[in-house]
Amino acid sequence: MKTKCQNGSTESQARLKEEERSLQAKSARRLKLPPCSLALTWFLVLLSWNFPAAAAPPALTADKAAKIAQEQLTSRNLQGRHHISSLVLEKSSIASKEVRWVAIFTPSIPLGGRKEIGAEIGMDGSVVRLVNKAAKP
Repeated sequence: MKTKCQNGSTESQARLKEEERSLQAKSARRLKLPPCSLALTWFLVLLSWNFPAAAAPPALTADKAAKIAQEQLTSRNLQGRHHISSLVLEKSSIASKEVRWVAIFTPSIPLGGRKEIGAEIGMDGSVVRLVNKAAKP
């Protein structure tokens, strides 16, 4: 049997409204940021200045980097079984302004317990093979 509340709604509707208010209050409490969030926000803003949007174009173009990475596969007769799945321009480190191309091979190339996952190509055309460390048994 349903009873009427003072405002004319049923008891179950009043309970639902109370639960909804309770959930809203809980979510509002969850959205409060800790005091250190402002410092973190400023840190991220300052860090983003290290990555200028209008950076100079790389000395080595993407098509030349892709050609060098493909030559790495071709020179070892791997071009039919492995391919370049990704070519990305990356900074050497956060503080450095040097950039390099990173080519990722798919599938990775087995090297006796280790795997070659790609190649790092410098702006001068130098190549460093990217190899994962051997997995521990």
